This record gives sequence, C-alpha cells and structure tokens, in this order.
Amino acid sequence: MKSYNLVKLFLSLISFFICIGAFIIFSQSEVSATDIHIVKLQAVMKENSEQLVVDPDVLTIGLKDIVIWVNQAPTDELKISFEEGRKCQDVTSPSNHFNLNASCYVANWLWSDETASLKFNDVGTYKYQVQTRKGIVKDGKIIIVRNQ
Repeated sequence: MKSYNLVKLFLSLISFFICIGAFIIFSQSEVSATDIHIVKLQAVMKENSEQLVVDPDVLTIGLKDIVIWVNQAPTDELKISFEEGRKCQDVTSPSNHFNLNASCYVANWLWSDETASLKFNDVGTYKYQVQTRKGIVKDGKIIIVRNQ
C-alpha cells in the first residue's frame, strides 16, 4: 500500500510540473514582433505633368517594425531623406541604403525597382521627403506607436 501511495504522489507531482511548464510556455507574450510595411514610390502622369506618389504617404507602425520603400517609377531615380537625420538615425537599426549627410538622413539614389529600408526602434513621428532627379518632391510620414 505504501509503494502505491508513493507512485500516486510521484505521478501527481509530474502532472503538476507539466501543467506549470505548459502554463509558463503558453502565457508568454511576443515582445519583439516585427512587421514589414511596404511604401510604394511611383511617378504618374496627371494633367500633362509628372507627379510623385508615395503610397501610403502616412504610415503608422509598431516598435521594431521595418519599412521598405520600393521605387516603382520606371524611368526615375528617387531619393528619400529625413530632415531630422540624427534623430532618425538614433532610433533606427542599421539600414539598407541610408547614410547620415550633415543633419539629414538620406538614402542613395534608388533606380527603378530598388529598395531602401529602416527598422524603427523608438516611438515618435518621422517626416521624410521623396525627390526625383527632376526636382519633384513629395512628403511622407512614419508614426511609430507602442505595440499593443
């Protein structure tokens, strides 16, 4: 009878620890989720003049999310620049195509179908401009919010 009680106690303890382990594993929330957001850059003809389209021009994302800008203008090179370059550089991870130039964070000229990307690590609002070699300029904005 004594060995039966020990086996029963042993199985109960194993069941208890399995339940605790499962609870710990399944109750942990994702803390570093990363989503990828695409911003399309396009040159379109409108009313006999070329215009630049940034789609979306205002983008709200979460912490640690990545923004990829894609030049979809078939004949234009495009450049992306953040006027508050130091602020933007301080809150982003190493990037594809971006460099600090004086006080401006600037992407290299992007040929058609080329991309530039940034990963944002702090909340805030970051305004940028997209420019063609022809001097056409369009504004954009990235808003980073705490993940919920």
